[in-house]
Amino acid sequence: MERPHSSDRGNCLSIKALLLAGAAMLSLAGPGSAAARSPGSGWSLALSAGLAAGTWSDNSFRVVDERDRVPRLYADEGGVLLRAAATNRLLPGLDAGVEVTAWSRALDDSPGDAHLDALLLLPSLGWHPGGGGLSLRAGMGLGMARLSYQQRGEIHVGRFTGAAVLLAAGWEVPLGERWTVVPRAGYSGFAAGGLDVWVGLLSVSCGVGRRF
Repeated sequence: MERPHSSDRGNCLSIKALLLAGAAMLSLAGPGSAAARSPGSGWSLALSAGLAAGTWSDNSFRVVDERDRVPRLYADEGGVLLRAAATNRLLPGLDAGVEVTAWSRALDDSPGDAHLDALLLLPSLGWHPGGGGLSLRAGMGLGMARLSYQQRGEIHVGRFTGAAVLLAAGWEVPLGERWTVVPRAGYSGFAAGGLDVWVGLLSVSCGVGRRF
């Protein structure tokens, strides 16, 4: 399987840009900011948007035909990410919640079009060191993906479901008594078909949250 060198360099730059953006967002909300105050307790809802570099890996396609249209989706490329989350602060330093993440990526070139959509449903736990705004999250849930692609003039569609994982770090920056800004960086992904298929997302996002 061959990949253009220029595409590889562009993919590496996109991943580095995501990592730098995530680090910058977290550093701006450092301990010296107003976010060092405790975010309080109770339920919170948050809506976020951002970018994610995603990798699609499917061993069965490599075995069938290395010149297939699908392996072009192996490279890390950016796509739009949307997230909705609900959390409940159980203790000053611990919360439990659930989030839904949707991500979409398309690749268009002369052989045809390929499009990958992923949807993750992830219950998670968040740890807030010192009871402050910093949040370290880990979760496990369900992932679903839909892959459509063109191969030799025919359109094919595949759907996959499997176990999903989440690792993330973010900061709740207070805006008054009820509202927060929530920058976050993290990794999520899911496997299907006995690990034959893997979708991984490295993301940075920023959202708005409200406490109740």
